[in-house]
Amino acid sequence: MFAHLVTTHPNHTPELTVNRRQTGAQLGEVRVALDDYRHGLIRSAIERLDTDGRITTADTADELLDVLVADWYVDPQLAQQDPTRARSAMIAEHHFERAQLDARTRSMLAADGTLHGPSLDVAGQRFQAGDEVIARQQARHLAPVDDAKAYPRNGSRGVIAAVDLSPNGEGLWVDIERGGRVLVPRAFLEAEVRQGVVGGLTHAYSMTSHAAQGETYSAGRHLATDRSSHEGVYVGLSRGKEDVHLYAVRHDQLTPNLTDDLQLPRPEPESKHARDAVAARLITSPEERPAILHDPEAIEAARLAKTAPAAELSRRARHEGPDSVADRAWARRRAVIETRACLHPDHSTMHLLGARPAPGPDRTIWEQAAGAFAVHRAVHPVPTTLDGRQDWCAVADLIEHTREFLGLDVDHGMGVPPPAPELVPSPAQATSPPALPHMVLEQ
Repeated sequence: MFAHLVTTHPNHTPELTVNRRQTGAQLGEVRVALDDYRHGLIRSAIERLDTDGRITTADTADELLDVLVADWYVDPQLAQQDPTRARSAMIAEHHFERAQLDARTRSMLAADGTLHGPSLDVAGQRFQAGDEVIARQQARHLAPVDDAKAYPRNGSRGVIAAVDLSPNGEGLWVDIERGGRVLVPRAFLEAEVRQGVVGGLTHAYSMTSHAAQGETYSAGRHLATDRSSHEGVYVGLSRGKEDVHLYAVRHDQLTPNLTDDLQLPRPEPESKHARDAVAARLITSPEERPAILHDPEAIEAARLAKTAPAAELSRRARHEGPDSVADRAWARRRAVIETRACLHPDHSTMHLLGARPAPGPDRTIWEQAAGAFAVHRAVHPVPTTLDGRQDWCAVADLIEHTREFLGLDVDHGMGVPPPAPELVPSPAQATSPPALPHMVLEQ
């Protein structure tokens, strides 16, 4: 959105024209490379960094990650000698990459004694005294009794002072920077911060490029793959004040091989060299734009799906054709109708098809029939119209087939007739078709 605003309102956009981070003489080539990068000259920027010795590759992902962590390991030692030196961090674009870096880092810190004492395993993470951590959400309720302002904020860093494993107080005692010592309970460590991200506290040795935006590090060490984004790599390359380095690896080397059959053919990568693969990805990486620019009709389709009657949406979709706004809206509404019919079947559905089966082939065919039945009733509130009778034939056949498949009683001579005019459901009265006298139709 920021890029969109800058492009849309260039006359009202302040612009940074002076690089105040990479100022040292040793970073002269980095400044030029970043300027090339900003102007879209990606290949030139990568070649310049490579010539300057700022890109590392390796034969395997394990070797590359080991080199990256070993390089980072030196940074805190330098910071101890020079307290004015900014901290350093490893940067990756995805959480699974960051997790691999953190695991290797903790192994080194455990070996040198930085991490000590009992450990607490929670939400897929292990914490010990000496661990550097960062908060991923606000926690006002964790403020010390004597200082209500010393609570962890989103982005607050700290060091674990002790691990408490007592049954009534399991958690971590953390010394928060510019704060105090707080007890972080297990419940906060297990909290879902956002969809797919669990844990209000995590290790702070490596950061995602999203979290690193705006940060300044002594050394910016970025892990890039051929799945990285143009924006994410720029963030990583522009964080370091004294040193900048890019560690390139192919994405498929970082992820496990999911097939056990080594005889199956595997596609050869277009470029076997990780540096070239990363550069090719960055050159072709699509520009991030607001969703409304990608799909201007999305909002109208969503509005129609929520507000227009199902019968009207169905009719408009047929009239306006595939991929029209109405067709997209009807697809969304139909999916909602089908899902609700399966998750919360009404009396009519239960009478026709029985209870929803356990996962498997029975459930699959049951859900198809339940969804079709619900959609028909939503589209044809007056089911004896010509369209209603025609559509009902296909639904009736599916119901008959489903009942037979599930082993329910089927009267092949009877079939399932379309509902009669007097059986149109209404809020005031529910009625029943003659062939199924106990079935209740609900609109």
